[in-house]
Amino acid sequence: MTSEIIKEKKFQTKAFLLMPVMFNVGILLGPVLGGVLQDPMRSFPGAFGPGSRLGREEGVAWMLRYPYALPNLVNGFLLLMALVLVVLVLEETHIDRRHLSDPGLRIGQAIGRAFRCKRSRHKYSPLQIEENSNLVQDEMQPLPTMKEKKTPRQRLPLSRILQPNVLATFLAHGLITGHIGAFQNLWFLFLSTPRFDPAHPDPPGYKPHPPLFFQGGLGLSPATIGTVIGTIGAMGLLLQFGIYSWTTSKLGPLYTYRYALILFPIAYGLAPFLALVPTKSEAPHAADGLWIWVAIGSLLLVIVAGRTLALPSSLILINNCAPHPSVLSTIHGIAQSVSAGSRTLGPLIFSTLYGEGLKRGVVGMAWWILMVEAFVACAASWLVHDGSGNEIELDEE
Repeated sequence: MTSEIIKEKKFQTKAFLLMPVMFNVGILLGPVLGGVLQDPMRSFPGAFGPGSRLGREEGVAWMLRYPYALPNLVNGFLLLMALVLVVLVLEETHIDRRHLSDPGLRIGQAIGRAFRCKRSRHKYSPLQIEENSNLVQDEMQPLPTMKEKKTPRQRLPLSRILQPNVLATFLAHGLITGHIGAFQNLWFLFLSTPRFDPAHPDPPGYKPHPPLFFQGGLGLSPATIGTVIGTIGAMGLLLQFGIYSWTTSKLGPLYTYRYALILFPIAYGLAPFLALVPTKSEAPHAADGLWIWVAIGSLLLVIVAGRTLALPSSLILINNCAPHPSVLSTIHGIAQSVSAGSRTLGPLIFSTLYGEGLKRGVVGMAWWILMVEAFVACAASWLVHDGSGNEIELDEE
């Protein structure tokens, strides 16, 4: 929809930046909201605990039985509100369907008029002379007897839509979203995996032999992991407003995309070595101290910089690879399907590899295989070029 609203290329870098910005806002606020609302009887004893107004003598029973239900209920409510806004407010942008009647939009407009009428019931605003004359002219003109029929547009067959650049863009996009989704899953697993304790090795009798054969994660608590997740969102917001526009103005979206993808394999290759960074506390206690947080922050900076530069540029290239404006929705629909499939398969495959690596005493196995995939995605990006978005002319044009 963004691509059908923003027609000029010079505004695309700012327009396509909005969705990643909102994504990072969600990453920043989501863990905070979840942390505050989990176990509400303990977090807000005065409101939900025993003896409170809502909880009475024993507290709110369902919150006691399901301490993690409230964050999910709030999340479901927010999703429901998003659905309501989409139905009542969002306008169709597709060139072949924007003229069709939209019952949801009409209901939303009626609700808006009702609120405006209540607010301005006792207010008077004079009618402008120009508006008055236009109304008189409209009344004098005869009403049309029948609606003008819209001639159907020529539809491009799928064989003409799937140009070589389109296929290359989909391939690169699928690989990128796959390894980014897998990273998020691996990152949470790695942060929560207990540290390797030489006194109680797992598997039994295991002896590490760095730099390849070593074991264990960082053993962080859920609260600390939430802080790390929030840090990702904060970094993303700062980098998006700080470097993305400047970089794309210097390099353009295509080379910004290509160079940003180089950062991912570097970060994935180094990630498991966080388990070897010296810490203040010995295993089995969670990793802590200055050096481990410097290492985590540096790694996240590389990851977030790559994602901040690559994902908005990827959206622009997907938009521009469309051979004709009339198939933008088809192109973005296929891209979303490719992205959804890779985001589903990536975490599934690499979490399995991570578990297998722990069994074999090689915690970095999944990370280094992910590094190889990121290299392949980086290579695939050099098959992509920045299209014009209108490479095919239809007969009626």
